[in-house]
Amino acid sequence: MKKFLLSLSLFAMTLMAGAQVPTLKARSIYDVNQDDKVTVQDVPALTNKLLGKADDKTAVDTQSLLSVLNNLADQYANLVSQYGKILAELADLKAKVSSCTCSGEGGAGKKHDYVVMGGKKWSTMNLGATTVAGSYATCAGDFYAWGETTPRYTSISWSGSTASFTGISKPYNGNNYPSYTGSTLDAAHDAVASHADWGEGWRTPTNQDFKDLYAACGGTGSYISSTLPSGSKSTTAKGIYWCSNYDGVAGLLFCDGTNKLFFPASGDVYDTSHYDGGSFGLYWSSSLYTSDIDCAYLLNFNASHVNPSSYYGRYNGFAVRPVSD
Repeated sequence: MKKFLLSLSLFAMTLMAGAQVPTLKARSIYDVNQDDKVTVQDVPALTNKLLGKADDKTAVDTQSLLSVLNNLADQYANLVSQYGKILAELADLKAKVSSCTCSGEGGAGKKHDYVVMGGKKWSTMNLGATTVAGSYATCAGDFYAWGETTPRYTSISWSGSTASFTGISKPYNGNNYPSYTGSTLDAAHDAVASHADWGEGWRTPTNQDFKDLYAACGGTGSYISSTLPSGSKSTTAKGIYWCSNYDGVAGLLFCDGTNKLFFPASGDVYDTSHYDGGSFGLYWSSSLYTSDIDCAYLLNFNASHVNPSSYYGRYNGFAVRPVSD
């Protein structure tokens, strides 16, 4: 403790004198006792030597100085302890934040749960959905032609994994291509960005967003064309999984080792009918397929393939998953 107090004393006095803090051991500079032990009687002489005073007998209130130094030592020890606790709490908080489902603002002040994966904030639910899973009626959401901001039907109802529609204004087929042909959806033609409950930075994912999500979860090559491993709500290991029963519905599960994101196999709409519910998931991107402007990119999956860069005719009715930067 005496060595520590001496060091602290020398440091304090150096600062008071405006001098630089010495970097060598006290013994080599000040030649205290040969056994390198410091006594109370040494403090005045050492202090004066440090300050460059010729008279070693200059008065120093030794007991007061030692009292201050002891108090500083106690405070230092307490600060070290508190610093360690703060670091531990920050590490714990960082782990919790990185693995949590967060909530962010949407249009009209509404909040939407999301997870951060592949460098983006992904909504946990489809556009128009009210749950992550549970039933197709609540988790599938609505179906949109590419570049259109409202569904072509007035109502949708479900029987298991099959949907039916009423009030279809025009069929989802090749006779009814959407008029917009920009290389990527602008806000006026983006079903998410223009939605009253979303907006505020939310949008339809780009083709690159889907590719980044795919890569973040271990996807290699352009696509997967083999039977996917089976997953469930308890799956957390990094990978891309087919879930035959994820809380009552089938779909695709992306896991990056920290977070996970479920896409229901909500099927698609062609003409006036719903197809492939429970077996396929087709999710529009905002990116036009420029090699054929009749098509746009999408995420396409079933139990034995995943393609983040598939493309289909823009007139098809597919699901949409909101994303934000």
